[in-house]
Amino acid sequence: MINREDLINNKENYIGKDVVFKSPTRFSNEKATRKLQNVNVVSKYDFDNNITTTYFFGVKVRYGGGSFTVSPHEIISIDGQQFDEYDKDNYSTLIGAYKNRLGL
Repeated sequence: MINREDLINNKENYIGKDVVFKSPTRFSNEKATRKLQNVNVVSKYDFDNNITTTYFFGVKVRYGGGSFTVSPHEIISIDGQQFDEYDKDNYSTLIGAYKNRLGL
């Protein structure tokens, strides 16, 4: 099972691997498989506390003719290994994908 810390720390090992993810659109919520192009992270340094915090924003894939960021809750598996944040019951619909963000 892959988690976000593993992706952040070993992102070079995952570039080029197959990513299976939910692809919610207006008309469907099908699975899609694409090659991973990059792991999107942002590091923020807190000068007051002298710590660096890294935020994981998902992975970048080529989808629909351009680059596309897949959110962590949409990632099902990477290179055949399940991603630990995917929950098919909560994120199987477009409304469910935003459940936690809206506080529902």
